[in-house]
Amino acid sequence: MAKKVNIYCPTYHRFEKTKDSISSIINSMDMSNNDVMLYIIDNNSPQEMKDWLEGQSSENVVVELLKENVGKGDAI
Repeated sequence: MAKKVNIYCPTYHRFEKTKDSISSIINSMDMSNNDVMLYIIDNNSPQEMKDWLEGQSSENVVVELLKENVGKGDAI
């Protein structure tokens, strides 16, 4: 039986590192035998990053874009 795994990933700036990290997580999710959900919560990064994050949205990737930086604890 597959395990259910939820990953919560707050983001804020650091666009290149964020792209590398999120892409790696999504690749791992695709190869996993488990039921994995990724929740990306962005703390009001620049528009270019928000656009890229929205493009990652899928059945297993939920993206929420906040209008202000509330911090990682409150974002999650």
